[in-house]
Amino acid sequence: MTPEEYYRKLSSQNNLCGLCHKPFYGEDLDKGSPVLDHSHVDGSQRDFIHRECNTALGLLKEDPEICIAAAEYIVKWKGSV
Repeated sequence: MTPEEYYRKLSSQNNLCGLCHKPFYGEDLDKGSPVLDHSHVDGSQRDFIHRECNTALGLLKEDPEICIAAAEYIVKWKGSV
């Protein structure tokens, strides 16, 4: 990816993470620079996402059922002490 392609893609995402839709810069500096996510099946490029979001996808094995189960678990315990 050329620098021009990098900035064009990032701009097309409004400098927001493709997963959590939060900015890459400013308040979320602790999340680091954008990383270009890709499919481990066919290698195709996806969106720029935070390094933390990319790690989360990997830890959840990019399995939609596990991701949904994780979201349901968080909702179930939201507000609990």
